[in-house]
Amino acid sequence: MKKIILFTILSIISANMIQAQNCQLSEEAKHHWRRANAIAEDLKTSDSYSKAIDEFMEVIIFASDCPDAYYNLSVLYGQWAELDNQNKYQRLNYAAARAVL
Repeated sequence: MKKIILFTILSIISANMIQAQNCQLSEEAKHHWRRANAIAEDLKTSDSYSKAIDEFMEVIIFASDCPDAYYNLSVLYGQWAELDNQNKYQRLNYAAARAVL
């Protein structure tokens, strides 16, 4: 039951995946950010989730201090019912957000 409630909440939140407002992105990171968001707009299969997640992981490679990328990863993992990974990236998002402040 808890998973269903969490999934419902995350589904509502995911409609508003955030843009890189708190990040200084290189051109390469921006390229992956745009690709990830384009894929995330039409999530229908496990493959599309996997591709969007891979693109956000690429953003993190180029901008590891970007809390928005970790947030969007946690939303995607939550939708994909990978709750262990979601919790991991929520913790990393918190740590990255603290580093930015």
